[in-house]
Amino acid sequence: MKKKIKAFFFDRDNTLIHDSGYIFKNEHLKFLTGTIKAIKFLKKNNFLVVVITNQSGIARKYFKLTDVKKFHKYINKKLSSHNCKIDDFFICGCHPKFSKNKCTCRKPSPKMINNAIKKWKLKKTEVIMIGDKKTDKIASKKAGVKFFYKSKTNLYKQVKLILKRNI
Repeated sequence: MKKKIKAFFFDRDNTLIHDSGYIFKNEHLKFLTGTIKAIKFLKKNNFLVVVITNQSGIARKYFKLTDVKKFHKYINKKLSSHNCKIDDFFICGCHPKFSKNKCTCRKPSPKMINNAIKKWKLKKTEVIMIGDKKTDKIASKKAGVKFFYKSKTNLYKQVKLILKRNI
């Protein structure tokens, strides 16, 4: 018998929203096809929805962590009009070329994934991650959670297919 999936972790840029480069302004928010429907479906079915995101624009001084947090609140404000939300955001603002200190959280490090698992008291077998980059896959593998690349189809269809095959 397969383990029950309880949480979906998502990369943010080019997985949930369109990435036109260092997105942090509300007016630049553009959900990818099926994102809202996927999150609404997951929340309706009692799944935890978490974003695991590298935001090197912070280290590059394009914007501040507070700007990213405000943007994430805006994302949830938009989602709330569809009766859904993202439960948590884990953000790494580091970049090896621009950060003064040695970073331990930037994907492909599994630290943000592991922190989310610990905070939400999940088992690794209860988590699926979807992302668009190799660093997302490596972080997931190091954390011991199942990973899927964001497909070209809409996210809702992908989530439904993943659940059909994994529950």
